[in-house]
Amino acid sequence: MRLTPEPTIYKTYEFSRSITNVEWSPDSKHLLVNLGFDIASPGSAPEFNLIDVENGEIVLTRRHRDGPHDVHVNGIGWLSDAKRFVTAPMDGMIYVWNLQGEVVQEVDIGADQHVEKMCMITGHDKALIVNGENKIEVISFDGQEARYVDLMADRPSALSVSPNGLYLSISMKTNADLCRPAQILIYDLQTLTCMRALEADTYINEMFVIMPSFFGPGGEILCAGSENGKIHFWDVETGELIDVLNEHYKHSGWGTIHPTLPGMMATCSDDNHIILWTTKDLSRALQDEDEKWMESRRTVLPTVDIKKGW
Repeated sequence: MRLTPEPTIYKTYEFSRSITNVEWSPDSKHLLVNLGFDIASPGSAPEFNLIDVENGEIVLTRRHRDGPHDVHVNGIGWLSDAKRFVTAPMDGMIYVWNLQGEVVQEVDIGADQHVEKMCMITGHDKALIVNGENKIEVISFDGQEARYVDLMADRPSALSVSPNGLYLSISMKTNADLCRPAQILIYDLQTLTCMRALEADTYINEMFVIMPSFFGPGGEILCAGSENGKIHFWDVETGELIDVLNEHYKHSGWGTIHPTLPGMMATCSDDNHIILWTTKDLSRALQDEDEKWMESRRTVLPTVDIKKGW
């Protein structure tokens, strides 16, 4: 659907290397940008930046170091107060920072371990991590002990948590040498048990990353892309395939739901397109708002007597 006025670029930030993670603060005032391991330029120094969105400035740049060596960060996130953010480098620790760039808390995840992947649990001061042994745990930043979730045979390619913190999805691609579909494992985060496994269309012999997202009033619907460009919707509770969208024609691995308009979502693809999707009801509501916006800005022209002066 085409919205009026036309979408415009608000601000642009340029970096000299690939960006591996970007996370909005819960209050939308800051953007946390991680320049982690860049396969295209492995010699680049890793760092993370904090951007003040309103004035468009990078207000903070930090690096993790182990003696003379830089340490890559594998995960970033925000705590619920929007005043602290989290970094998970490959040194076996998780660090909590304030907005002044000071480390205010350190969490040791265990001897000879490090974080491979991390996903924050929305609204809670907790994170889901995958360590070097492919063990998945819930890490708390309020003093509680870590909680074991599961041990994977292979390393997950992506983690995502429903907005209400009830469900976890784990994207897996096992046996990369075989043409077989990837799996999306659904967990109940309250009981830390696996509910079911869903299959995504990924038959190419490579580690294609599918990053699902949850939406719906209770986060009960899972949206996931695929290698063939299809967007799948599943009922989390029943595992039923609800619908499949077929607008992308190349790999589509990522989709996300609008935080304040739950009827709107975006998907991106290797076809170089981002598609905005809306429900029929929201589409009509947005069109009504567009018409009101245009009407409110319509210039009222003075009446003209075309016969005057003839």
